[in-house]
Amino acid sequence: MMYWRFSAQKRKEKTEEEENFTRREFNYNAFTRSLQLPPTVDRSKDVKAVYQNGILTLKVHKMEAAKNNQKKVIEVA
Repeated sequence: MMYWRFSAQKRKEKTEEEENFTRREFNYNAFTRSLQLPPTVDRSKDVKAVYQNGILTLKVHKMEAAKNNQKKVIEVA
């Protein structure tokens, strides 16, 4: 099995300067996730990731051998 780990970090700093004081606010957020990818994923090609509108989309490539496998049909009487 292949594991793919991804992480992100968000950093926000705000500084407010007045005559008698300086106020600074810091906000840091970070996370890490791991996904277990099936053995049919082609490890030689890059994984593409796009984060948009709160949705993370991953694009992985299948190995050619996995693409050529015929689907099994089970007849139900």
